[in-house]
Amino acid sequence: MILSSTANTRRALALLGVTLLLGVVAITISIPPAEQYEISIYTSFPWYYWVLVVGSLLVGSLTILTSALSEREGDRFWLFGAATVLLTNAVLVLMPYIRGYPMYGRADPMSHLGYIRIITETGVAGGGNIYPNTHLLIRIFAYATGLEPMAVLNAVAPAVTLVYFGSMFLLLGHVFESRTRALVGLPLILLPAYDIAHLGTTPFRLSILFVPFVLYLFVKDQQSGAVSVRAALAVALVSLVIYHPLTAVFLLMVFLTWVVAKWTQWFRADETKRTNIVTLLSVVFAAWYLNFTGMIIRFEGIVEVFLEDSGDAPINEYSSTISSTSPELSDLARIATYKYGVAMVLVGLGTAALALSVYMWWRDEHEMDLFTTVFGISMFAFAAGAAAFLLFDLIVGTRRPLQFAKMFGVILGGGFVYLLWRFSRQFTVGRKFDVGATASVVFVLLLLVYLATFTLYWSPLSSRVNQQVTEMELDGSEWLFENRDEGREIEEFGIRQYRFYHAMYGISLGDQVRIEDTYPPPHFNYTVHSQYGMDYEEDNYLILARLGRITYPTKFPNYQRFWRYTPEEFDRLERDQSVNRLYDNGDFTAYGVEGLANSTTQQNATASSVVTPLPTRSHGRAV
Repeated sequence: MILSSTANTRRALALLGVTLLLGVVAITISIPPAEQYEISIYTSFPWYYWVLVVGSLLVGSLTILTSALSEREGDRFWLFGAATVLLTNAVLVLMPYIRGYPMYGRADPMSHLGYIRIITETGVAGGGNIYPNTHLLIRIFAYATGLEPMAVLNAVAPAVTLVYFGSMFLLLGHVFESRTRALVGLPLILLPAYDIAHLGTTPFRLSILFVPFVLYLFVKDQQSGAVSVRAALAVALVSLVIYHPLTAVFLLMVFLTWVVAKWTQWFRADETKRTNIVTLLSVVFAAWYLNFTGMIIRFEGIVEVFLEDSGDAPINEYSSTISSTSPELSDLARIATYKYGVAMVLVGLGTAALALSVYMWWRDEHEMDLFTTVFGISMFAFAAGAAAFLLFDLIVGTRRPLQFAKMFGVILGGGFVYLLWRFSRQFTVGRKFDVGATASVVFVLLLLVYLATFTLYWSPLSSRVNQQVTEMELDGSEWLFENRDEGREIEEFGIRQYRFYHAMYGISLGDQVRIEDTYPPPHFNYTVHSQYGMDYEEDNYLILARLGRITYPTKFPNYQRFWRYTPEEFDRLERDQSVNRLYDNGDFTAYGVEGLANSTTQQNATASSVVTPLPTRSHGRAV
């Protein structure tokens, strides 16, 4: 049989997993927190640290599988494996805290913090807040614990991840009658397969992690029909709708699939109960979101995409970038692997499980049940939907439907190992089959563990950057907003002024705090002018974060001819007589730029002509 083992083998695996975990914890503690912005968490630890992390997750998963598939009734070594995987996951998802980040999430989470700040100041969520669940939840926990909302925001995603793990385990236990089948799926459900959703708190990411709990309640309601379960399901559905509209739409599609599949009566459905879940979901969705003008405009925009030319589709942008830069095939393969590798493996496992189920059903060795069939159809539908999001400009990218495809791949994927095990028990397949099947399972599991680990944090591996927000960036932004001349515009690179303004002052924008067209001209226009200020008629500000200075050399080291700014040009700003450094703490630098476009003495401009109404500071000292 595949993954056959003795009690001593399982004991050795359990001890090895614990040893690897202790190594992970020891190195994690020994590495000091980050002192400044780090573009990749993966480069902040030695290579052998990540070997220990991957090894701990892999060995823990193998301990679960060998225990689940052992001939010994009631074998409990799987508990050691599950504990090893869970504790390793705890280290991974708490890494922003461990690294000393004041906040994880440089984009949407900062704006959501602005909404929370408005609730704190006014006591209400506000009429334009379509995601009050998330904001109220964080505000309540902040009141209860006495912590700042920013600290609570960091903690919510890891906490909800734990809810996700528990909900998935309960779901598998109710969908699949066999204890062995449920345990075989445990290694997949305990992997952090949803990358940044386990780390950064936004309404969509939280709602994704809550979906398994809703599915568990739905399955339990269909099996028991208990009033208490149905009431809990109704409350969970209403809450999930308000968390995020797209999650509600996706979940509605799943339930519609269930209604159609049940109506056909092609699949085994053990006494499922009647329910008005589709009606409830639709009514709550319409009642809530149609009250917001912005949502109606978004729906209208989506309809127009299908009726008109989709010229701004993501696929067109990718094609344009590839044709203009001619990247190496190896770089394209690397980016695709680290962006979509987990989804491809999970959907592949789910597909293999369904294919093997159909084959064994055709041989009268297996029954196709209703829930498994619905989950399989949903997985394919969302994988195909991701392609639609790639071909059309549907506001959000392909990652959102892929998250649902991954979820159903997680639910179904363990079935492939389980059915292989059953196949090897029921038929005489030979030792070669057992060895080959075991090797294949271990390889796929290793690949999945590796990809889940190295895509959990955004990094240059996937052409992204770490979502760390540093204390120095917060201090520098606050200093600029408090001391600036509000009549001047702010240009930026490596930092988004409006996100930091949201986090500090609420969701509204101050004077000259802009959302779009905030980048300086390419190469600071040194290819045209001798001084940066010659490009402007009015005085303004330029803010640079450390991320901006290192992003091109780190993300695109082999494509220097396409860099928008070079290290030499950043150095030139320090010598430019039209630019005056006002504030610098290592992670955040603010410059005052004198507009010289209307000056009749541009060529003779000197440092004495710079208008600098702000006090100047560098690392806490006057410049």
